[in-house]
Amino acid sequence: MHIKQSHDELIRRISNLEKQLAEHKQVVEELNKYKFIVDAADEFMTLIDRNYVYEAANKAYFDAGGKKRSEIIGRTVEEVWGRKKLDNVINDFLGDCFTGKESYSEDWFKFNERILKCYAINYYPYRNKTNDVTHAVVISHDITEHKLAEKKLRESESLLRKTFEAVPDVMTVHDKDFHIILSNWKKRESIYEKEGENRPHCYEVYMNRGKPCESCPASKVFDTGKPGRFEHTDKKNGKSYEINIYPVFDESENVTMILEHINDITERKKTEKEKRKLEARLQQAQKIESIGTLAGGIAHDFNNILTSIIGYTEIVMDDLDEGSLTKRNLTEILTASNRAKDLVKQILTFSCQTEQNLKPVQIGQVVVEVLRLLRASIPTTIKINQKIDDKPMTVLADSTMIHQVLMNLCTNSLHAMDDDGGTLDISLDPVFLDTDYTSKFHNLNPGNYLRLTVEDTGHGMTAEIKERIFEPYFTTKEHDKGTGLGLSVVHGIIKNHDGHITVDSEAGRGSKFQIYLPLLKTAVIKKVKEDSEPVTGGNENILCVDDEEQIIRMQHQMLERLGYSVTSRISSYEALEAFKADPNKFDLVITDMTMPNITGDKLAIEIKKTRPDIPIILCTGFSESISEERASEIGINHLLMKPVGKDDFVKIIRRELTKSGNSTR
Repeated sequence: MHIKQSHDELIRRISNLEKQLAEHKQVVEELNKYKFIVDAADEFMTLIDRNYVYEAANKAYFDAGGKKRSEIIGRTVEEVWGRKKLDNVINDFLGDCFTGKESYSEDWFKFNERILKCYAINYYPYRNKTNDVTHAVVISHDITEHKLAEKKLRESESLLRKTFEAVPDVMTVHDKDFHIILSNWKKRESIYEKEGENRPHCYEVYMNRGKPCESCPASKVFDTGKPGRFEHTDKKNGKSYEINIYPVFDESENVTMILEHINDITERKKTEKEKRKLEARLQQAQKIESIGTLAGGIAHDFNNILTSIIGYTEIVMDDLDEGSLTKRNLTEILTASNRAKDLVKQILTFSCQTEQNLKPVQIGQVVVEVLRLLRASIPTTIKINQKIDDKPMTVLADSTMIHQVLMNLCTNSLHAMDDDGGTLDISLDPVFLDTDYTSKFHNLNPGNYLRLTVEDTGHGMTAEIKERIFEPYFTTKEHDKGTGLGLSVVHGIIKNHDGHITVDSEAGRGSKFQIYLPLLKTAVIKKVKEDSEPVTGGNENILCVDDEEQIIRMQHQMLERLGYSVTSRISSYEALEAFKADPNKFDLVITDMTMPNITGDKLAIEIKKTRPDIPIILCTGFSESISEERASEIGINHLLMKPVGKDDFVKIIRRELTKSGNSTR
C-alpha cells in the first residue's frame, strides 16, 4: 500500500515536471521569438538598470558600434559613452525615466568613430511585479535623413525668404479668405505677430476697408486661375501702383493662394505723361511742317501769277499819262498785288522758306521802336510796362522780321484787352538754358539766350485753343479783325532764327509769350547804305527761259522796251540747244528754277560748261532744292525771288551785266 502511494506520487511529480518542462520550453520559444524580433529591428534597444548598467541590448545596437556583447553588457553608460555625453545628454532623461516618466530626446551620436548620425531616443520605465521601476528601456531610431531633409528645407525656406525680401517691390501671398500669409512689406512684423484666422486681410492693410473690395481682381484670379493686373492710385499720398496677381496651384491644380506683386509706378506715370506731352509737341511740329510744305507749294504758283500781274501792270502804266484815271486804277492793282506779294512772303516765313537778312541786332532797339508806335494808337485803358535789361544783348537776326514778331504779339495782346483794358508787360533779359530745359524741345541747344516776354492781362485762352494758335489761318477773332496768319508767321520766324517760343495761358487769366533767341558773344553792327542805283536799260542780248508763257511774254516785252535784244524759250531743253548753237551771241541768261525736263539749276550748270563767264540770273517763286549757297556753288550770279518789280528787276540785270564785263555801254 505504501509502495503504491509512493509510486503514484512519483508519477504525479514526473508528470508535473514534464508539464513544467513543456511550459518552460514554450516560454523559451516565445522569448526566442521576441529576441528574434528585437534583433531583427533596425532600432537600437537596450535595457539599463538603476545603476546605469547595460543588462541587455539588441543586435542592431552591437552592430552599430562594432562591439561585442561583452563590451556593452555589464558596463555602465558612462563607460560606453563617456562622462560628457552622460552629463549633457543622457543623464536627465534616464533620471526622469527612473522616476516613472517616459521621455524623449534627439541627439547626434558617433558609433565606433563612424559617420555622425542623429537619433530619436525614447526612454520607457520598466516596472516589476510590485510596480517598482527597476530598469529603463531605451529605444533609438536613426532620423539622420529626416534631419538633413529638415535642414535643407530650412535652408530652402531661408533662401526663399531672403530672395522674397530682396525684391524692392512689395510682394504678398494671400489665401482664399484674403489673409496675408507671407509678405516682404516693411510692416510685415505686424502681420506675422498673428497666426491663422487672426492674420489681417489684404483689404484691411492696403485699402483700410472692413470687407473685400467690390469687383476684386484677386477674386477673379481665384475663380479663373489666370493672372490679373490692375492699377491703383493712393488718394492719401498721390502715388500710383501697378498690381500683378499670379495664381498658386496645389498638386490637384486648384488655386489655393495668390501672389501679389505691387510695383510703385509713380515715376513711370510721370515719365509717360511727359512723353505724351513731348509726342504732342512733336506731332504739332510735324503738323506745322506739313502745312508749311503745302504753303510753299501754293506760294510758288501764286508768285508766278503775281509776277505776270505786276509785270504787265507796270508795262501798261509806262504807256499812260501821269494823273490819268486808268493809271490811277492800275496803281491800285499794283498796290493790291504788292499786298498779295507780302501775304505770300508771310506764308513762306511761316514755312521757314523765305530769305532772311541776318545780321547782329540789338533787340532792345527794336522793342523801343515798336513800343513807340504802339503808344500812339492804344486806348488809355491799357497800360504798357517795359523792362529791358541794361546789359548789351545782341542776336543774329533780321530786324524787320523781329519787328514783325513783336508787333504781332503786342497786337494780339491789345485785342485781348479791348473790352476791359489791362496791362501789357514787355521785358527783355539774358538767360541760360540748360540741358534739362532744352531736352524737352526739338532742335533747341543749351546755351545763352535772349528772352523776350510779352504778357497781358486779357481774356486768355483755353487749352484747346492754345494747341492750335500756331496753325496758319486759325483765329478766334471776328472775320474783319484777323487772318489767322499772325502767330503762324511768328512761329516760322523764330524757328528760322534757331529760336524757340512758348505760351502760357488760361481762360480768364491772360497770356504770356516768351521768345528765346541765341545770344551772340561779340557782334559788329554796320550801317547799310541806301540804294541809289538808277533804273536804266541797254542793248545787250539776253536769253530768257520760263515754262510759264505769260511770264516769258511779259519779260520779253519789258526788256525789249528797255532796248535789250531778247531770245525767249518756254522749254529749257530748247533754250540749251539755242545757247549751244551760238554761245557768244548772249550776254546774260535769265531762267526760271522749276521747269520740266531740265530744271533751272541744271540748265545753268550745262550753260556754264559751254561758257563759264556768262552771267546767269535764276528766278524762283519757291524751291526747297535751291538756296543762296547752292546757287553760288554752281556758278549762278544772282538768285531772284518772284515776284519782283520792274525797277528791281532791271537794276539787277544792269548790275550783273556790268560786273561780268559783257556790258556794251
